[in-house]
Order: sequence, then C-alpha cells, then structure tokens
Amino acid sequence: LADPRRKALGRIVREAAEVARRTGSYPDWYFLNFAYRADAGDHGEYLHRAQYRRLMREMKRRENFAVLEDKLRFRERLRGTSVRLPRLLAHNEGATFRVGEKERHVGDARAFAALVGDLLARSATGRVFAKPVEGRKGYGCRRIDGATAAAELAALHAETVAQRFLCEEALVQHPALAAIF
Repeated sequence: LADPRRKALGRIVREAAEVARRTGSYPDWYFLNFAYRADAGDHGEYLHRAQYRRLMREMKRRENFAVLEDKLRFRERLRGTSVRLPRLLAHNEGATFRVGEKERHVGDARAFAALVGDLLARSATGRVFAKPVEGRKGYGCRRIDGATAAAELAALHAETVAQRFLCEEALVQHPALAAIF
C-alpha cells in the first residue's frame, strides 16, 4: 500500500477481483508480476498461473513451432496480416531458384551472379538480403549489393545450392544501425 507507483486502491481491488473471477483462483500473479503498478498497462495482458503452465507445456512440443523454423512457412502464415515483411524476391531448392512465378536453374557461380544482378535490379533499395530458410539467430545471412565481390558471390552460390535460401529485398535501416553492419 505504501508503493507510490501503484494504481489507485479501488482500481487494484477491482482488477484483482476481475482476475480472480476470470481465473477461478487467487490472483497472486497479479501482484507477483507488479500488475498493480500504474505503469503496468492492461492487467488482462498478463498470463495467470494456469495460462503460463499451459504455455510451458505447449512449448515443450516441438511440432507446435515448426512454422517458426521455416521462414517460407512463416511468411505464408503471416500473409494477410498487418505484419510488414520484406518483399520476397526469390527462394531455392538446390540449384533451382523460384523468382516470382518462374523457375531458374543456377548451376554455376556465373549464373548465380547473373541471378543476383537481376534481384538487385528488382530491389527498390538496391540491396538483397539472403538467408537460410531454416537458419537461426542470423547465422548464414548475407547482405548483397552492387559492391559484393565475385569471390563472395561464388562462396554464397556454394552455400545456397547446399541448403534452402530465400532472398528478400533489404530494408532501409536507421543510419545508426546501418553503421554497425
């Protein structure tokens, strides 16, 4: 009660009673998660104990997250939502790249360099971001632009035919972030 950052006492009682009614149990999570604080936002957004346990059980089931491990499936799932995604320029299965509705066989580094040139021309930013479809934490991702060396493109070609990649239009970055990369 002495916390100067808490909501009004009447509001705390009302919200705690609402949580108890909704969950059918004592609203201890309301207090443990500091939902009574004025800066806590909507108390209904916090998980109560039963929701948390159910979420933890579901997270142990790997099949529930297959869509997160495949960037193409993830993009498909988000189509039609308000989530902004970079424009997909191409993706591959081995040496066959799908560019829009067309398939293009890229058997050597020279053909790959020509494909990259076409993708750069289609990109509004003049840059392409290539990443493994099943990659994690940014490993294997490459930003490609007109200054990318031929040797680097040849190495990237070897990587892309060995696994599935997708090529997206690189987003315009904030100058401070762009300076890091």
